[in-house]
Amino acid sequence: SFNAAAQIYDPMRIVSQIEGPAAIDAPGMVPLDITWKDLGSSVRLDKPLPKQISVQGNDIVVNQRNAAAGSAPIAIMKGGKLSFSTTEPKMNIAWSFEKLKIADNIVYEHPLPELTGAADIELENGFALLAKPERDITILRGQSGLLNNVDLGFADGSGIGVSGPFSVDDEGRISGDFNVTMRNPEGVAQAMRSILPDEESTISSVLQAMAFV
Repeated sequence: SFNAAAQIYDPMRIVSQIEGPAAIDAPGMVPLDITWKDLGSSVRLDKPLPKQISVQGNDIVVNQRNAAAGSAPIAIMKGGKLSFSTTEPKMNIAWSFEKLKIADNIVYEHPLPELTGAADIELENGFALLAKPERDITILRGQSGLLNNVDLGFADGSGIGVSGPFSVDDEGRISGDFNVTMRNPEGVAQAMRSILPDEESTISSVLQAMAFV
């Protein structure tokens, strides 16, 4: 069920609550069943397109439909939020997730650590993307913007943060001037070794190089 409301004193802002579960079928994907504790959205209407959109949920569980009894969920997430805001010509995209655990062997066929992350990205001409017919990542060609913060963290408190301006040329090449921050580098390296055990020597070399500088 979908319940939406707008206050009489602020009719352009619509808030909603969505009751689960949801069944998702899409080309190229296994059928999924998704449950959650609560899932809500907020939209601020404007012309010709909404000015702000945000979606937030808690205790989200993704299962493969008709999975064998006792099978682990594909993914479990404690909480997550995604929001878009536009002030022509700019667009700001922000998302965050807390305690995301993806089932083992889903990605890279190795166990994945629990992840927490956040991103705040500003696109200089992002408003123009809304009018483009393409719906894949190639729409970012010719765009420039600012990574206010992109952060990925692991359960032990280690993590990586990236910030700085960037641009994407017409061939899809990315250039920028980035600040890279690493919290507890050894913890990050250990997490990467568990994901990519065949790249242990490369990970160790990168860790040593960062310690050197």
